[in-house]
Amino acid sequence: MIALWIKSMFIPMKSILCITVFLFSITSGDDCGIGTDAGNVFIEYVKNIEMAKERVDVEMGRDSAVVKCKFWFFNRGDKMERDVGFPNFWVSPPEASEEIMDFKTWVDGKEIKVHMKEQATLDIDGKDTLPDMVKNWFVWSTVFKAKDTTIIENRYTSKYTSCDGTREKSVYYVLGTGRTWEGKIGQGTIVFDFKNLLSTAWVKPSSRTNKAIKTVIRDNRIEFSFNNFEPKENDGFVLDFYPPWDTVCCGGDDQKFNEFTSTKKRRDLRLMRNEIYARHGYVFSDPDLVAFFSAEPWYHPDPGFKPAMLSEGESKTVQVLNLLEHRK
Repeated sequence: MIALWIKSMFIPMKSILCITVFLFSITSGDDCGIGTDAGNVFIEYVKNIEMAKERVDVEMGRDSAVVKCKFWFFNRGDKMERDVGFPNFWVSPPEASEEIMDFKTWVDGKEIKVHMKEQATLDIDGKDTLPDMVKNWFVWSTVFKAKDTTIIENRYTSKYTSCDGTREKSVYYVLGTGRTWEGKIGQGTIVFDFKNLLSTAWVKPSSRTNKAIKTVIRDNRIEFSFNNFEPKENDGFVLDFYPPWDTVCCGGDDQKFNEFTSTKKRRDLRLMRNEIYARHGYVFSDPDLVAFFSAEPWYHPDPGFKPAMLSEGESKTVQVLNLLEHRK
């Protein structure tokens, strides 16, 4: 985990605990849109407090995601109070990220009032490479009970990263920021829920930095889990998805989308192609397609469907998928 110090006398004589369960989107080039920057749980080397469990539920929406996270911290020592911080966005450089929206936090079920602080952060370990930067922080105080469990919950809305010339949208979850807790992370579950957005046929398998992180895809949910896990600095995973309704780019002109679909099996390409029609209420006669789309909460059959309902981008995407499907 990347351990941080606050550069000024922000909270003297106290360790900084930062809960940043993190849906991360950040610029990677001049052609990329700015997303939201946050992180996982990190602390300034406080002994006796271990992260027994973490649970993160990310409800994926069209332009942003609602993130609900819950952490169980067990304090093996005496009662202690620590100021808790959640990084909101980069102040310097200002183009690096956007604000987290609708941020709230609870400690043991009680909503806690937060205030804002603008501070610079830098690494305290030569092995860590976090650059010196200025962040805007949500800050509040937490009491960790003696030899007991304290539960901290956060909820916020996060934007995605997107790049010009492609429909690809990305989210990034960091585990490496859990490295300075006492011992290993006992249990972790991170769930990305696409059920109200699209089928997981449009989601790219994640890039993981550690094989100990297990991945399961079912019911249009992608679940990552681990047990007794001690993360390294760079541990985490990236999740990319390609909205079928996006008209910023048009099928064959989108290199990233072409690379993504080139790895798909013929059955998946068929489902993706028909999903574009399903979003406009097309009534299917094929039993397999009827069964598949009837299970989607966003599918509402419309006998009045007409091909003209498709946008230009959707029509071109159908052509690309149809061509790939018949090449398999």
